[in-house]
Amino acid sequence: MTLTELTEEPARLAESSPRTRLALLSFSHLWIDFYATMYAPLAETFRSLYHVSLSQISWLPVVVSVFGSMSQPLYGLLGDRFNRIGTAAASLTVAAVFMSLIGFAPSLPALGLLLVLGSLGISAFHPNSAAAVTEGQQRASFAMSIFMVGGSAGLAVAPTASSYIAENYGLRWLWVAVAPGLLMALALLPFIRGDKRIKRPQEARPPIRLSSLFERGTSPVWLLLGIATMRSFASVVFQTFISFLGKERGWSVEQTGHALSIFLISGTAGSLTGGYIADRVNPKAQITWSCLLTIPFLLGFVHLDSALALVSFGIAGFLTWVAQPVNISLAQELRPQSAGAVSGLMLGLAWGTAGLFMQPFGSLADRIGVETALSYAPFALLLAAGCAMLLPGGRQR
Repeated sequence: MTLTELTEEPARLAESSPRTRLALLSFSHLWIDFYATMYAPLAETFRSLYHVSLSQISWLPVVVSVFGSMSQPLYGLLGDRFNRIGTAAASLTVAAVFMSLIGFAPSLPALGLLLVLGSLGISAFHPNSAAAVTEGQQRASFAMSIFMVGGSAGLAVAPTASSYIAENYGLRWLWVAVAPGLLMALALLPFIRGDKRIKRPQEARPPIRLSSLFERGTSPVWLLLGIATMRSFASVVFQTFISFLGKERGWSVEQTGHALSIFLISGTAGSLTGGYIADRVNPKAQITWSCLLTIPFLLGFVHLDSALALVSFGIAGFLTWVAQPVNISLAQELRPQSAGAVSGLMLGLAWGTAGLFMQPFGSLADRIGVETALSYAPFALLLAAGCAMLLPGGRQR
């Protein structure tokens, strides 16, 4: 085999095997979401370290949402025009480096800066990888669920891993998490040439137009965005404030990490189940019932005793994520020419908009208590269910 053939082989493999691309991006998704969740169980640890109020540290999710998640549609538009795999590899590198350095932050502003820079990498990865995994797949929803399982696994492992490292070795030892992200970014590099966008002549590439997201016929996409935002709000509130709830209940940092991991591990199973059934059931009903059934179990976590609370939290995680794959794949079906951009809306703008409410919610929790404030959050899913019932059609997919 010549040198030219050797260098072209990975590109041929990437282009000819959607399954290979799916597996590689799903494993990369595991690590990008690992970085996204490293901070959550340590919020109370950083608050005590910097001697700041709950309201003050609640600004961090807001800042991260504005500079990170809410930029995903723009990154998706860029990926639709240029190279999705290359963008994913670069963004994974950025996230790995900056998120692994948060333990070295000497102050709250420094921590905020590292979280913003790391979140920009997380933001750029999601829409482009989500659009790439469904290319060439006959069952797009199931492929999306496998991709989401990778991310859910990272979300589930991170709280336990980061809290264990912080409690047993210190915050600065979080830097060791940089290695797997860099290795996965290197593994993606040979697959960049498999992206057909870089082979198109310049004039054949679609223009970058934000207006394309507001054309006639896009209203169902925006309805799906509203649903995704309210679902994200309910999830983000519990992930953000669980460390404060744990302190009120006398939990250790590791116990808090375990509780969050239970929620997210159950979400992994929910995501896989949701993707499997998405091609067989009415997507409108799947999203509606996912929202409605999650509400009592989130309330159960807040008000039940410890063991039953954890069981309820796990069931809530499963039910929450059942609708995630179909929420994204349905949006991609509605706007296939802007798959990256709409993926950014569902994965990024929804999550980022939900994050904007964390500081006001933190102020509310300061006044009435974390437990009482968390009792109100699940009812956002009631509004999401109402919006889901307005989705067009009722077809079997």
